[in-house]
Amino acid sequence: MRETYRTDDQSRWRWGRANVVTFAHLPLEAMPGLRRVFSRRAEHAGHTFTVTPTMRVQDQTVISSYREILDVSDWDRSRFIHPLGQSGQLLSGHYDDLHDLWRAVGYVPMRYSRGAVDAAVRSRLRIEP
Repeated sequence: MRETYRTDDQSRWRWGRANVVTFAHLPLEAMPGLRRVFSRRAEHAGHTFTVTPTMRVQDQTVISSYREILDVSDWDRSRFIHPLGQSGQLLSGHYDDLHDLWRAVGYVPMRYSRGAVDAAVRSRLRIEP
C-alpha cells in the first residue's frame, strides 16, 4: 500500500523515498516469493550533483554503485565500497554484508601492501588441480 502525504507537510518529505534503488538478483527477481529473500532495495538520498549521485532516467534509477577513495601517498589508507557484498554466492555471509555500509556512505579499507593484506586475512582458500 502506497502512502500519500500532503505536499505542505515538509517534515515528512524524504528524497530517498523518491529514489529507491533495486539490486535485482537475476533470475530470482522474477519470482515474487524469492524476490524479497535474494534481491535488495534501498532508498538513495543522493542527487545528480553529490558524491553519491542519483538520477532518474525513464523508469530506471541510475546511481554510483562502486565508490573508491585512493590515497596515493599511502595506498593502504585507500577505501572502497560497493552496494552488496564481496561474494556472489547467495548462501555466503558476504553476499550482502556491505549493503548497510554502502547505504550509510561508509567505506572499507583497500589493502595494497603484502603486510596489510597478510594482517587482514581471515581465511585462505587453496585451489589445487
